[in-house]
Amino acid sequence: MPAASQVQYTIDSDNRDVEINTTVRLDCDISSSSCPVNSWRLPNWPLPEDVEVLNVRDSIGEIEDYSIEGNMLSLETNRGERRTSETVKINFRINREAEEVYRGLRKREFSLPGFSGERTFGEVQMDNVISGRTTYGFETSYGKDHFNFTGTGPVQIRLKAGKGNRTEYFEFFGDRPEGNHSLAYEIPVAMTGQVQNFKRFPVAVMDPETFNRSVGLWSAGEYIGGSIKIRRNLEEEFTPILAHEVVHGLNDRVLNWDQTRSSYIDEGTGKYVEYLVKIKLQGRDRVREVFGDDVTYTVQRDDGRYRITLPSQGDRERLWKYYRDDMDFMKAWSPVEYPDERRFGYAYSELIIKNFIVNSNGSMRDIYSIDPGKKVDSNEEKWSIYSEKIDLRPCDYSNRQRFEKCLDRINNYNYSVYRASEIDRGSNRIMIEDIDVPEREEVRNPFDFSPDNSTAEKISSNSFSTWLRNILQALRDLLSS
Repeated sequence: MPAASQVQYTIDSDNRDVEINTTVRLDCDISSSSCPVNSWRLPNWPLPEDVEVLNVRDSIGEIEDYSIEGNMLSLETNRGERRTSETVKINFRINREAEEVYRGLRKREFSLPGFSGERTFGEVQMDNVISGRTTYGFETSYGKDHFNFTGTGPVQIRLKAGKGNRTEYFEFFGDRPEGNHSLAYEIPVAMTGQVQNFKRFPVAVMDPETFNRSVGLWSAGEYIGGSIKIRRNLEEEFTPILAHEVVHGLNDRVLNWDQTRSSYIDEGTGKYVEYLVKIKLQGRDRVREVFGDDVTYTVQRDDGRYRITLPSQGDRERLWKYYRDDMDFMKAWSPVEYPDERRFGYAYSELIIKNFIVNSNGSMRDIYSIDPGKKVDSNEEKWSIYSEKIDLRPCDYSNRQRFEKCLDRINNYNYSVYRASEIDRGSNRIMIEDIDVPEREEVRNPFDFSPDNSTAEKISSNSFSTWLRNILQALRDLLSS
């Protein structure tokens, strides 16, 4: 049995199949009286599904004494002179085509074994590789048509590849959205202080039917494994939603220590940046409050003026009840795990981040300095770690007036917005600059809107003939009465 070992992988992947060359170095414990040895046994080496073993060799030659049961390879090296180390090479092919994500965007996933605490490293050759992610603790780098990784123990790798419509920060597959969406990248990078180590985020812009099947009816976007899926036809919401998903992509590496399924920090930072992009593009008075009031404003369109009403994100009474009943499901909340609490959970997560910015006079970047230096898979432990620096029960006062005042302060706060003007991925150096946010006059009239079921109400028309018809009809109605 090996006492200390390392594993190297050389992987060649195309659309049809994958060939993996595995080099396993086996050592014996030189402090033991039984070292050096004549041979090593390597039992139960995991293999992927649909695998075809091409050959197994060591330093002496071909190894014939091996067996495969299920997906486990067991072998014993060739006997020879006593030695302190041996190298075994296992070459195999995975006969499986790359899975298409959407219209030319493809993905490959690898689950590669390694020895606990020992080095695992390698390179994947893959045409048009764009992005990916790996297991916690692994360092990665990208080059033209290749991906490198190094860490310890077993590793899971997800890679995305293809040729789409490239912009400076994104590679779009499917429909290329109109306009310049650079703020969807520059604002998240500036606010988080994080930069991914691949050049562009691949983005699948999906037709609604395909998106619904792939992600779900309730969502507008999804980040997973190095790429973004986003619903087509979001109009003015496209850039803010894209920014939200970019934040998830940036969080993916820096928050990789969090192995729980709870997502109040991940979703909270995403919602906060989404909010900042919205106030930049639409104005502070045209964005929903969080556990606050309905927001009403007017817009001028080709066919007239409209009054728009935006209900609050999250119900204030519901939050008050959550605190008074001493509920704590937010410790484990995620939109997938708690589908009935999605609206509340998203709003609560955003409230955590906004409250931190307002009351600590801090920066969103400070959140990313929280790192226990180890994997955490307990919701209670994660909550405890974040609670040391962040108030995870914002505005939790037994006095109703203090509760209301706290929420009002958060909703009325003048949040700063920054964008990254220069980004150096090699040194992780970011130059940022302020963004001016437009201020527009808000129309507030409690008699003019129905906040529960109305989002747009036409209040005037540009057509003189329409106006005249309405006057004449009013006169007829008056005479007939």
